Amino acid sequence: MEDPMGEATCRSVERIFDGVSFNKSDRTRLQFEDKKLNHFFENGILNYSLVEVVGVSGSGKTQFALTLCAEFLLKIIKEKRQAIVFYVYFNRMFPVSRLEEIIKNKMDLGGRRVHRGADNVRSCNGVHATGNDKRMEEVEGSGEVGHHEEVNYDEMRQPDADHTHDCPVRSALQNLYIQKINEDKEFFQLIKKDIHYILKHHHISLLVVDSLNSLFNGNDQLDIYKKYQFFKTVSQSLKQLAYENNFFLLVLNSWHPRKDYINISFNFVDYVINSSFANTIIFFKKKKRKNKIDRKMIIKCSEFLRKYKSMRFEINDAGVSVP
Repeated sequence: MEDPMGEATCRSVERIFDGVSFNKSDRTRLQFEDKKLNHFFENGILNYSLVEVVGVSGSGKTQFALTLCAEFLLKIIKEKRQAIVFYVYFNRMFPVSRLEEIIKNKMDLGGRRVHRGADNVRSCNGVHATGNDKRMEEVEGSGEVGHHEEVNYDEMRQPDADHTHDCPVRSALQNLYIQKINEDKEFFQLIKKDIHYILKHHHISLLVVDSLNSLFNGNDQLDIYKKYQFFKTVSQSLKQLAYENNFFLLVLNSWHPRKDYINISFNFVDYVINSSFANTIIFFKKKKRKNKIDRKMIIKCSEFLRKYKSMRFEINDAGVSVP
């Protein structure tokens, strides 16, 4: 199978912001609860760094992002921080039930039992126990389309104070903001204008973009040069936002293993690879073996991780973990 990533090279943040006063010692790291996962990322992901995760549907990209979101949301509550997680998604329904499930199970694993038991939480957050692999295929499937226009979770289904008290999972989600994007104009409106309004009122700790290249699926009107210009503009805008506002940045992108769809990833030809959209590119792979699915993440290139290092991982009720 042809590798869509090619020999991509990633520019460091220092190179991206040439001429800007930059103090590498001030950079913080996004750490994971899973010790093995944290070790793989060499004690965490650096801030300001645009991390791009690329893989086929069901490879675990969205599960990885939701796991990060869940851990961030719980840290915000634990540390009593004034911060939010901002999740931007394209042409699908946001998997809020799955995120609720991950948060609930992480709370249980941490010894924080949900008030009135798991059955009560299940009744107020809509979580249903299903197979992890089947659920993940549904979460990451491109055919799942919703009609949500909400900007944040408060507007989706804001519980009253008593309801929030009875459902700690919902309490954690008070610091989650989501926005659905239907076309490229909306996305540019967000990163060029709307996000600055949000930043005036909230500190963004983590920004997730899932999945930007879906805007170009089946769009034959955009030639390579236009795609290059789009990716270059998006890259500069997102990195500058992360740098100026000190938050972590994760971008997910789907890759379809079909020859006619290879060019929908960010790094589809040298022309775009040289624009260095991401500082770190992680390739997620999956392989079915009998009744089991083996998953692996591979570091394609990175400013802070060793190239080509890989690790197998699993999906469970608490998100992504390392066996």
